[in-house]
Amino acid sequence: MTTEELTALQALLAKMTPTPWDWSRTALEPSALAWSIQPGVLIADGNDGTPGGDEIDRANALGIVALVNSADALITEVLALRAENERLRNEEVMRYQVILGSQSAHCCFDATVIDTNRPIMTGNGQHGDQYNIVCECFDKWDAHAIAAALNLADAQYRLGGKK
Repeated sequence: MTTEELTALQALLAKMTPTPWDWSRTALEPSALAWSIQPGVLIADGNDGTPGGDEIDRANALGIVALVNSADALITEVLALRAENERLRNEEVMRYQVILGSQSAHCCFDATVIDTNRPIMTGNGQHGDQYNIVCECFDKWDAHAIAAALNLADAQYRLGGKK
């Protein structure tokens, strides 16, 4: 679905009776076999002189129609986004990662943020999994926050075609 279609659907939903909705026996005749959507949509002319229901009834009906008509496209879109998200997670390791402990051998640091695009080269080649240290942190959660911010900035930079 396009952004415009999603925005239009969101505007329709905003006009509807707030959730939760329910499918239940009618409140007027609980012993009858009649079922209805609650809070309800008046779809037949009543004695109150509002053909097709009042404004909220029409908004509810339009919202139901829009949701039914767009449900398949919404599900398809969500599934595609989830698949793309999973593909991206599996395809590319995040550039900035957190290693628990100090890589510089200082006892006061709990975590190190490294740049996996900058391996430390020794002798004739790369020495194991040693990478350039971006920073070291007293708290591992600070390190994760820094790595997440750097990865976000890196992704935005690459998406902008500046790599």
